[in-house]
Amino acid sequence: MSINVAWDNDEKTVIIYTFVGQWEWIDYWTAIKDAAELLNTVTYKVDIIMDMRNARTMPEGSLSKAKQVLGYPRHPNIGMTAIVGANLFIETVVSTSAKVYKALWGNYDMLSAASIEDARKQLFVRREAQQPPQKPAEQS
Repeated sequence: MSINVAWDNDEKTVIIYTFVGQWEWIDYWTAIKDAAELLNTVTYKVDIIMDMRNARTMPEGSLSKAKQVLGYPRHPNIGMTAIVGANLFIETVVSTSAKVYKALWGNYDMLSAASIEDARKQLFVRREAQQPPQKPAEQS
């Protein structure tokens, strides 16, 4: 398979999709199914890293498939998504899709990152910002 899916950490708070070489849409849908199996094992939000540094390019029909991808019902445990190492073509497809399918794009909280470490850091910072404030401990 051209897309590998695995937990990115022992805490099971991030799933990483690793795209290798030329991938096809069937690979993408298989990866979505594999990720759903992981997501079904937890009861909280899990962030996604899509590592595209070693992907050649997107398959044919990427713009027309974007509507299907973005409109696909998200697993309830999916949090934010970071895309790492997207080439110019992939970035163009993502940004064009965001404009064309704006109503659907609201489904996804996405960010771009220069490296896996950068993605982890950005996801952590954004996740921390979403946490409700903690009550101060009562003193006895």
